[in-house]
Amino acid sequence: MSDLIKSDKEFNIRKSVINNVISNNLNINWDSQKTIKAKAFPQITFDDAETHGLKELVNQLIKTNDRDSFLQSSESSKYNHQFFNNLDKLYSCNFIEATISANKKIKSQVDSDTTSFAKQFVKSLRLNNELNEGMTLFVIVNDIIDALEKQLNLANINRAKIFASYNGSFDVYLKYFSHYLATKSSENKLPGGNDFLDLLHLIYLGNGKECKIVTNDSLLKNLDVAISVEDFSDLYKI
Repeated sequence: MSDLIKSDKEFNIRKSVINNVISNNLNINWDSQKTIKAKAFPQITFDDAETHGLKELVNQLIKTNDRDSFLQSSESSKYNHQFFNNLDKLYSCNFIEATISANKKIKSQVDSDTTSFAKQFVKSLRLNNELNEGMTLFVIVNDIIDALEKQLNLANINRAKIFASYNGSFDVYLKYFSHYLATKSSENKLPGGNDFLDLLHLIYLGNGKECKIVTNDSLLKNLDVAISVEDFSDLYKI
């Protein structure tokens, strides 16, 4: 969203692309990342107001002719461009802060271990896909249930039962996000400012069957689920 309103030129380019997608009746997944995560657990019912807000924002974009008109028309809406810009920043900041906290705890454990076990475990962490993906899924389940308990004033939701009900519908994201986290932890490094949002794009690949992401992003381009813009253009003669 920040790129959309960066300048008149950027606005016109992105508005043109969105208009082409809408006018050609291409299939659009409007679900937010929170909705996609919630849908992966059949027992959870989740109505995401942000999704409805995003649709309305796109409708306003299509109706307006220039950047200033778009900003003015959407300003009074709760789910305006600033809302989504702030949301992206919040996701990134929270992710970096959580990584800093986790790295400190891991380092403390390693430093206090008189044997080499903890150090070797951390170094080999990124090689244990099942453990990494399980930990990521555990955090996602806790985040979802924490939000539901707060929103609906519920308590004592069976988290283990929800965890076990995962249907595999965001396996691609789970795989690569988990490996990324484990690598950063094993190397005691911090994520880049936009890494969380870049990785979050992978959640729209679902379980990865016959689906790839078209990107030249340095973090994603070498993944086996990615295809470069140039290769995509050559493949489809664009």
